Amino acid sequence: YETHVRLDGCIMGVLLAAIKHQHGAVWGKIIRYSGAFAVMGIAIIFMSFYQRWFPVSWLNDPDYLVLAFVFGSWVVYANSQPDVSSKLYVPGAYYIATRSYAIYLLHPDAIAITNRLPFEVPFSIYLSTVFVISIISAEFLYRLVELPFMKVRSKLRWAH
Repeated sequence: YETHVRLDGCIMGVLLAAIKHQHGAVWGKIIRYSGAFAVMGIAIIFMSFYQRWFPVSWLNDPDYLVLAFVFGSWVVYANSQPDVSSKLYVPGAYYIATRSYAIYLLHPDAIAITNRLPFEVPFSIYLSTVFVISIISAEFLYRLVELPFMKVRSKLRWAH
């Protein structure tokens, strides 16, 4: 159940990027229905929260693959509607988005480091410590590995 070893979300992102950049006709069909898919995603999330407060025997929490489709539908919708994406501005989101893969890779190490604290801390301090360690280590990885490779890639004609 550890999030860093699950591929559902990563595969969804890679699949959507591949479709958008390599299969324009398919992407066009997907964005045509993006609003409906996004609404279905909202309904699935709403039903899962409803299920937690008012249990219903026929309704279960969505599994990871379903959640990947839900979040993928929101990404498609946000990227297919310029007026929507311009209204979804969140300060700091670009920074986190550009470092998200590094954070994804390094957060288990941040948890392991924080678990080795020689004293007990409240959960809020624990969570904050994991977050800070993740962000700082991700910044190093981003600047020392990702950026240099992206610069090299941008100079290679065959890599576009």
